[in-house]
Amino acid sequence: MTAGNGEADSHAAIAPAVTHLARLRREADLRAASIKTHRDSIRRYKRILQTNLTDLERQFVVRRLAEEQSAIRNLSQARTWEGTDDDLSHAVLARPPNRASPKAQEGLEVAAHGPA
Repeated sequence: MTAGNGEADSHAAIAPAVTHLARLRREADLRAASIKTHRDSIRRYKRILQTNLTDLERQFVVRRLAEEQSAIRNLSQARTWEGTDDDLSHAVLARPPNRASPKAQEGLEVAAHGPA
């Protein structure tokens, strides 16, 4: 086996984990952006509550404020990777097995055990 094939095998072995981690990163980035948007809305609703509002307007703003706070709680507690078919959170990335050439393997055995 040539060195190129061993390298290709090792890349193929870690490709699913790399893809999974990239997807998790994108999801985390989206979640962070969404939380920021909800926090901005909460600040805006709190500013609005400091103004003169009718009872109906105040009820609406208070309800929207509670919805935004609930949305942040839900996003903070979300675990997107659980229950997916491609769950690799349990995977251990191990080094691929040594694929030395027979000649190199013979040299390793001689070095380890001495000449025959």
